[in-house]
Amino acid sequence: MDEYAEQQAHPELIAALHQHLVDRYLELAQALQPVAWHRDTCATWFFTTHPVPFCNGVVRTECSVTEIDPLITRITQEAQKRQVPLLWLLGPASRPADLPQWLERHRVRYDETVSGMILDVRDLPEEEEQLPHLSISLVETAEQMESWLQVLCTGFGFPEAVREVVFSLYRSYGFVPNASRQYYLGTIDTIPVATSYLSLDGQLAGLYSVATLAAYRRRGIGTKMTRAALAEAKRLGYTQITLQASHMGEAIYRRLGFRKVCSFQTYVWMPV
Repeated sequence: MDEYAEQQAHPELIAALHQHLVDRYLELAQALQPVAWHRDTCATWFFTTHPVPFCNGVVRTECSVTEIDPLITRITQEAQKRQVPLLWLLGPASRPADLPQWLERHRVRYDETVSGMILDVRDLPEEEEQLPHLSISLVETAEQMESWLQVLCTGFGFPEAVREVVFSLYRSYGFVPNASRQYYLGTIDTIPVATSYLSLDGQLAGLYSVATLAAYRRRGIGTKMTRAALAEAKRLGYTQITLQASHMGEAIYRRLGFRKVCSFQTYVWMPV
């Protein structure tokens, strides 16, 4: 079944997947202590003091054709005044249909597309052989959390500005165990090498932050980190797991039983 057919067959599931991602952005925004926050029937957006695109963004757009041009003008002018970059998230519920063209007219440029994927845990293939020396544990201490963050930032190649945001959040809030947010750390011979993160919310569990240090890639470690999170979600009674995958990552997740059901795009505006 292609992406369009999936959306027609499972509209409620697609809407839930989209909302799950929006909620994660809003969680981040709240943690960053936004200096501006706006939500109405047309859009949801926020600004912080951090000069990083994902720290300032429009995460929901459901506008009419007559509303969209003044909305983009208003938000980009606000970003210009604050001298911060801006991320604009588009998903299956975004309106109007020609929103990308409206954004481009306002110098909000295309950034990337990721696949929204779903797994019914009953479709998860049987576990393959174990990897020697790999240990996967739930993060339960501040020391483990700091290692998790270091691996995440290095594994994803985050620039210094993004690292600063990540660790400033950690310095502000510390590590507080939370049953709805589960972090997994993979170690080889006690060396932290991989991460994954499970967000448990409502009917869906979300898989995020699957990262492996470059020197340890192509060994199946990322798959093991994914499976550890999926197994816990299944144990807790979740049947549907969602994630967003890059073009390169999509094939890996398909082998685990995930199927693509929609796409998300991000656009970025930069101040002048």
